[in-house]
Parts: sequence; C-alpha cells; structure tokens
Amino acid sequence: MSMEVYADSLSAALALAGAEVSHFRPVSWLERKAQNRFVMRFLRYVSYPWQVRKNAADGALIQHVTDHGYAHLYPQLSATVKVCSAHDLIPLLSWKGIIETVLAPDGTPSDSRAAARKPVLNLHSLSFLDRFDHLITISEQSAADLVQYLGIDKQKISVVPPVIAAHYVPQAPDEIERVMAKYGLQMDRKWIMISGSEYYKNHRNSLLAIAQLIKRTKQKIGIFKSGWVTPEFAQMVEELGLSSYTVTSHIAGDDLPAIYSAVDCLSFPSLYEGFGMPVAEAAACGTPVVISDRGALKELNLGLFSNLDPFDTQAISCAIERALFDKPFREHIQHEGPQAVARFREAAVGQQCINLYRELLR
Repeated sequence: MSMEVYADSLSAALALAGAEVSHFRPVSWLERKAQNRFVMRFLRYVSYPWQVRKNAADGALIQHVTDHGYAHLYPQLSATVKVCSAHDLIPLLSWKGIIETVLAPDGTPSDSRAAARKPVLNLHSLSFLDRFDHLITISEQSAADLVQYLGIDKQKISVVPPVIAAHYVPQAPDEIERVMAKYGLQMDRKWIMISGSEYYKNHRNSLLAIAQLIKRTKQKIGIFKSGWVTPEFAQMVEELGLSSYTVTSHIAGDDLPAIYSAVDCLSFPSLYEGFGMPVAEAAACGTPVVISDRGALKELNLGLFSNLDPFDTQAISCAIERALFDKPFREHIQHEGPQAVARFREAAVGQQCINLYRELLR
C-alpha cells in the first residue's frame, strides 16, 4: 500500500467526518535522484526534518505522521497531541527471520531477501514510536507486533483500518472490456491475478499451484502479474513452463477497480501482511481471493475466502479452481464481497479516527 494513498484517503475520510485537515509533505528537487539510496537517506533524515521544523503547524491540536518510516520527525512536531500510523514491522521481522522463507528446488530462497539485512535506519525511525502520545495501526496483528517486538504499551495503540476508496466497486462490462484490451487480456480464458514484488508475497507457491491447476483441468487459464516483475519471478515462470500463460504489466491507478473486476481470481497466499489491501480491494469489486492464514490476513474476517497454509500448493490450487469455476461460489462473492468491506469505507474509518482524536484530546 502506497503511504501517499493511505495519507490521502485518511485525510479525505477525516474531512468527510467533519475534521479540519491540513497537509504538509516535504518536497525537494533532489527527489528526481531518489533512486540513489544516499540521496534518499539525506532527504529522509536531514532535509525533511528541517522542512518540518521550518513549517511547524503553530496552534495545531493534533499532528499525525502517517508513515512510521518517518517517526523520526517526532522532535520537530509541536502539536498538543502527536500521533503516528505504524503499519507493519516487515523489515524488522524479515531481519529477525520471523517471516518464513519459500525455498527453490536447490534449497536456496526463491526470492532475493535484501531486506533481511539489519535495517539500521528503519530501526532508528522505529525507536521514536514510543515517544508519540498514541499510535494508530491497521490490524490487530501489527498492534501485537508493536507490543512484542518494540515493547510498546498496548494502551497506546489503536487499530484503525485503512480506507478502501469509493471507486473500488464492481465495474460495468464495457469498462472491463476496455481494460482487458488495454492490458492484453484475452476474453477466452480465466485470469488469475498475482500482485506485489516482495519475497513474502509467496509467488513461487502461487505459480506452483497454478501450474498444477493447468495440468489437472486442461482449461484455458491466464496469469496476470501486476507491478514490477523481479528477475526471480521471471525465472520461476520460465522454470514452471508458464511463460506462454503469463502477462505482466504495471497498472494505472484508475484502472485497478476494473482490473479486479476483470480477473476471475486474486491469488494472495502471502507469508505475512500488515493488512492486505489487495484482498479488501478485490472483495470490494466482487472478485474471489485465495489467501493464506498468515499475518493480518487471518483477521480480515470477510467470511468469503479460504485461509490456507501458504506452503500447501495442492490446497491453494483447489481453492483457485473453485474461485474460477464454481458458479454459485462466484455469484455469492460478487454479491457479498462489496458489502463485507463496508467497515473500510471513508465514512466508517473517518468517524472511527475522529472519535479517537477526541478521546486523545480529552
């Protein structure tokens, strides 16, 4: 989930609930060179704190840092109440080896795990979290991780889910046809979507399950991989003989609801999630999703999806088959999915956050 998307959607939800919201996002012309990690570090830990201090919001009752990666901005804040959104501890959990690893046939990790290095600067930012008056996190799993791995007092943590924007709804047939043509998705087959690029998205086991499904059913099936394609993913597709079945593309943000509506299933048996935005977005569009029982996925409680062992490729394969070909099941999800995510819509989340702010100010 993009932190900018989170911040913008939360601001819109707060405004809808009647709050007076002002934004401040540090900017620099050096962001054009942000691919250079040294430039990015300078911006994040030197330039941005200076800008925040220079543009202090005098008289603000609450200042809310919406990304825990910038918790080190705490000393520059001046409001009566200081709040930070802490989404997940994935770099820390990865470094500690707490997130499981999928192994390739030769026994090596199937995806690169650069994040498994000690995240020194991330740990520096996280060290400021306990100074905030209150933390907002997006799932009970993330709240429990903050308590267990950072020693945060659970009384200082509230769970407020992210917003699923209003345009994530089942799309009209002509809109579905438009995006299918735009992204090269033939209409003569069933499409399984795979998203994300991080190692914990468990792409190898998704692909193994799909390969089993194709072999077992002999049906016309396509794989649509959204976003950045890692070298490891490309190698897995080739090794499993799935190259001719696979389409890859970045998706324009405005096209996402139609893409979710166009595909027949989202395969998302992740090894860890702080929330699982693609799952909720797909559900909002009435699309079946196959998920694991790891991280926050097990608590989404949409009542519609399989909660599977992410290493059981046969179970994943069978769940995908049902999502693609079981018509009553598909119709059930098309009807119930959009209703199940009502608690993640702007009105509900905005009011929940406003109520928390009022309590903190009291």
